[in-house]
Amino acid sequence: FFLVSFSVPYQRLELLSLDARFNLRPPIQQNPDIATIDIDDSALNEEGRWQDWTRDKHARVIDVIRRAGGALVGVDIYFSEESEQAVGIHNIQRASSLDEVYSALRDYDGELAEAAAKARNIYWGATFVLDEGPPEDESGNEPEGVTRQVDWIYSGFPEGALEALIEKGSCITAEARQTGGLPRALSPQAFPIPPLLNAAKGVGFAQIVREADGLVRKYPTFIAYEPPGEASRPYMFPAIGLAMACDYLQVPLRNVRIEPGLYVELPDAYMPDGSRRTLRIPVNERGEMVINWAGDYKETFRHYPYSSLIMLGEEDVLKRVKEFISFQDPTIFQQPDELMAAVVSAFPEVDDIATYVASLYGAFWYEKKVSAGEEYLTPALFEALFGLSPESAPDLFEGQQEVF
Repeated sequence: FFLVSFSVPYQRLELLSLDARFNLRPPIQQNPDIATIDIDDSALNEEGRWQDWTRDKHARVIDVIRRAGGALVGVDIYFSEESEQAVGIHNIQRASSLDEVYSALRDYDGELAEAAAKARNIYWGATFVLDEGPPEDESGNEPEGVTRQVDWIYSGFPEGALEALIEKGSCITAEARQTGGLPRALSPQAFPIPPLLNAAKGVGFAQIVREADGLVRKYPTFIAYEPPGEASRPYMFPAIGLAMACDYLQVPLRNVRIEPGLYVELPDAYMPDGSRRTLRIPVNERGEMVINWAGDYKETFRHYPYSSLIMLGEEDVLKRVKEFISFQDPTIFQQPDELMAAVVSAFPEVDDIATYVASLYGAFWYEKKVSAGEEYLTPALFEALFGLSPESAPDLFEGQQEVF
């Protein structure tokens, strides 16, 4: 029976048996505080092609979550390369000099880093190049040259990154016995760029383990990594889910104890009911836990569409701007430049604040003009209200006609 248990047919039967047991078990009630933000077809339809997205979109979503009181945010999008700065076509059209064009350049990485720093609750996802095991010759030894080739292909962390991760508590040093059976990394692969790393609360790897049939039933808790030249000083990096769970349960990562083949222990964890308990997660020799599938993904967990959060953010900004304007002297609508200056000064963190001011400014005068009998936004009325000709701002004119 011992030999049979290592055979592929037996392992396949065991996997099918595990699936059957999960399917027969009733769904488990989930913590209502946990939700996912879904980048789905609706988000792509609303926001455009994924490859065209700039990182300020993610910054806006993070701001919405921060203002709504979100405790922790795990982002499993990889920001391992710097994005290009860009300037909008409308800024180029309005610029009177090259210096004005340069001053309008958007630093999307900086905006995302600033949003993460304000939130103080962001965990970025990362990946490693895992050691799948070197090829062996007939004697079972590693062929000559393999180690040198690996050292040449893969490099360590960027300067200062490992120290930053240690300072944030996103990795811990370990004894060799603790890392013996854990998945081993040859090198970092996709790690957040320095501005984002420095702004984050933590980092965790977001990699999965598939079975032979392509399904995911196990979740790795730690990955071991030995920096070049430091073979006697291995580090353990947590999965992003485990890192966030430790934060939620108020267990510093340095206090987590791992016994491969037995458990991962979270001592003195703070539970939602206010009590404290020591939790143990059963794991195999590789430090992998069996995923406790709670039920159908779409029906079991709370979901927030990505595009809906962006719209909620816009509605929140509009509400705050309207409230601010309501406390101003009504005659400020007679001086659009003063109105714009006052709102910009009050909301320096809102990049497209001019759009909100234009909407409220237009709504104020539209109500008056409609009450006076105006039925259409004519070119003359548009120019009188906005100081622009329809030819110089055709998109704005067309949009405001619909609003009117």
